[in-house]
Amino acid sequence: MAWRMRKSIKLGPLRLNLSKSGVGYSVGGKHFRFGKTATGKSYSSASIPGTGLSNRTYMSSSKRGQVGINYRKHRTPFFLFLGFIGLLILIFGNNYRWGIACIVVAIGIGFFTYRKNRKQQSADQEHNVYLNKLLATERVEPEILGHIKVINDSIRIVCETKNIDTLKSRINDIINHSNAVQDIYDSDYYLKTKHEIKSRTELLELANENIARIAGNEFKLAIAKLSSYSSPKIAANALMKTQLKLIDLRESLYPEALNADKYISVINGCHDELDNKKKELLT
Repeated sequence: MAWRMRKSIKLGPLRLNLSKSGVGYSVGGKHFRFGKTATGKSYSSASIPGTGLSNRTYMSSSKRGQVGINYRKHRTPFFLFLGFIGLLILIFGNNYRWGIACIVVAIGIGFFTYRKNRKQQSADQEHNVYLNKLLATERVEPEILGHIKVINDSIRIVCETKNIDTLKSRINDIINHSNAVQDIYDSDYYLKTKHEIKSRTELLELANENIARIAGNEFKLAIAKLSSYSSPKIAANALMKTQLKLIDLRESLYPEALNADKYISVINGCHDELDNKKKELLT
């Protein structure tokens, strides 16, 4: 059997009803009273003396969803009303004890109400922040996928292209989209997964690696075409044009990348090898 707690405090015409649900009150005489329950329902009760007949009528909605709202709305006027009664008793009544008691109880209820409202406001604010972040996360996740698609497509093109301008343009695109994704990751979103993003240093090293690849292809193509020229002089001129391309490719390397010296050495080696071939053709 569940235990119940109920206690009534009578302050002249005012009666306070204390229970586990909260504080209720009623005002009036023996045969007619108006009051509010601890759950926020307003009511009036009346009885006919000597007959045993009585009636209680509730004036507020009994919908469960509205009870809490009505209760929160009417708690603050109640403790102000109680304090006002206490002041009236102090000013016009002869019983100062009841007046002071009303004021003390009103201050206590007011303080309790203030503390509870502050906690509720804080909880509501935290919940709103959580919902806003959740909604923002739902908006940015498709944006992240768009950035990732551009990054992956650009990396594939960087690794396949034979054009240095295309390579450098795509590297800039990768860096820009990677920065955009990192900015989102640095924000306070509730992201389920985070894609691995290459750092700027890694991207520049990827660029240098593929610039060296393009230089190597130019070198191999130049060597393969040597036998197709009609004279050594024409072949030597073709090798010199390839050397100029290699110099341009070497200048296109990103010196701030890791292992940049290694790729400079690779291109210089191709350049020197073509120089040796050119000398052999002209001797």
